Amino acid sequence: MKIGIFYSYGAQFSEAVNFILQKYPNDNIIIFLPTDYPTENLPSDNRVKIVSLSWDGSHLTLKKGAYTFTKILRTLRKNKLDLLVVLFDSPRLVFLSMFSKAKSVYVYNVFSEFKPLQIKLTSTIITSIIKLIYGYTTFLYIRYYIKCFQINSKKSKQL
Repeated sequence: MKIGIFYSYGAQFSEAVNFILQKYPNDNIIIFLPTDYPTENLPSDNRVKIVSLSWDGSHLTLKKGAYTFTKILRTLRKNKLDLLVVLFDSPRLVFLSMFSKAKSVYVYNVFSEFKPLQIKLTSTIITSIIKLIYGYTTFLYIRYYIKCFQINSKKSKQL
């Protein structure tokens, strides 16, 4: 069986790698890492193959993100994974998992739980839209508050 572990920022990354190595002792493990990721702390095991992604691990703009997303998808698909392990059930990783063509997808979360990833396209899209609206609303609220506060502080200095 070919098992892929997709890197994400999170303290549980190395823990997830060790967990998968122990849980699947006879299988090939492919670790997908951003370019320039330090690999010296990863376990040295002849079953582990490291694949460098065309991404440096940073957050991306929408245009660059779409381009990078397709390149990462091609890399995942090329490896024909039986199992893909992600570290979060975020909308980005759900989309990536959905289109990776892996036979099954699991999440190894911060609570050291290893469970199947629930891939529901509709709820993922709705959740993404709600988070986007919430983010913009919060931004506008903060901006409005700062603007009002500056106006009030100018008035208080004049008195």
